[in-house]
Amino acid sequence: MLKKVCPAALVVCAGIIPTYGNPSVAYLPRPEGAETADFIKALSVSGDGRWIAGYSGDKPFTNLKLVRWDLMGSTEVIDTGEVQVLGAFISDDGQTIAGFTDSRWTAIGGAEHLTSYPNFPEFPRDIRGITSDGQKLLIRDEDGGAFLWTSSSSTQIPAPKGYDNVQALGLSSDGQVTVGVVSTNQAAAGLSLPQRAFVWRDGVGYEFPDTGSGTTFSELRAVSRDGSCAAGEAEVDGVNQLLIWTNDAGAELVGEYPFEGEASIEYNASAIADDASIVIGDVDIYEATLGVVEDSPFVWTPSTGVLPARDYLLSLGLTEVESWGVFELTGLSADGTTIIGTALVSDPTSGQAGYSAFAIRVPSPSVGTLLLGISLAAVRRNRRTD
Repeated sequence: MLKKVCPAALVVCAGIIPTYGNPSVAYLPRPEGAETADFIKALSVSGDGRWIAGYSGDKPFTNLKLVRWDLMGSTEVIDTGEVQVLGAFISDDGQTIAGFTDSRWTAIGGAEHLTSYPNFPEFPRDIRGITSDGQKLLIRDEDGGAFLWTSSSSTQIPAPKGYDNVQALGLSSDGQVTVGVVSTNQAAAGLSLPQRAFVWRDGVGYEFPDTGSGTTFSELRAVSRDGSCAAGEAEVDGVNQLLIWTNDAGAELVGEYPFEGEASIEYNASAIADDASIVIGDVDIYEATLGVVEDSPFVWTPSTGVLPARDYLLSLGLTEVESWGVFELTGLSADGTTIIGTALVSDPTSGQAGYSAFAIRVPSPSVGTLLLGISLAAVRRNRRTD
């Protein structure tokens, strides 16, 4: 079983990864071959929360190795030879892992450059999704095209009328639903939104979430595994807000990140649960003269609205996050009860700080809602008195 790691010392201690009933942080162990790496990152998680993929490396960005964790058993560095596969996406059975741009590892075939396939896009930009069986990938190319790709076929998602650029950003686990933003490089007559969020269903076509007449920009960045909901952002009446789309209710603007001062905020949603009960991601906060002044993880739930991730986790009783340096949330299980990421954590013995991967188990968001109100109030009172 996967052992829990003491938050401060970063050494293995007694206990296994926490159960769903107790919110807790488990630091993912460093496998053989990555024990002395300067950093280790968790990037993707399977739908059931069992499998996690990421990579280890040394500063500044060398000696990179693919790492796979099985929360029911082993942790390992996977030998990918000269092919760099950094664990951006993992299939639900943990047997297929895709890299950021044009690489893939499978348990059967090992690591490979996908550019060796004649049907792979000629100028790939990045991989944006994987199906649950690992057979299909969502690919963006440098020319604004989006492709649903398998080793034997490649289907380009057509641009809708009036647009020439399809930025596909998320794929459902069955490969039937793609989300993103369409845009145009030309001044098209009668085009109300030059950049517009979309939901595209294979065999059905486009749906454009309606965020109102004051909208100047919208996009969807993350889609649930079952394809029933998605998260992104929209600028309405000059203000950026987090955008949630669901099959049942359509588009809804769900609030703003709390920030004191004059700044613009961009929402980069990275994952949403199947029931739309939780969204994770990060915000970029821009000040007119200084540029980016803050890049922080956030969590949204229906009961809390948009919150700094640290405040949300503290409200669950996860007090160790108070001592973290910078951290990020990068993945979410389908039911929203497993959150993965990477944090800068200090070793009190050596005084050295390093990036370590973690998995957080939280109660079902619908259950945890009952306690969050009181907890968040306490967090905010403590912050005002610090």
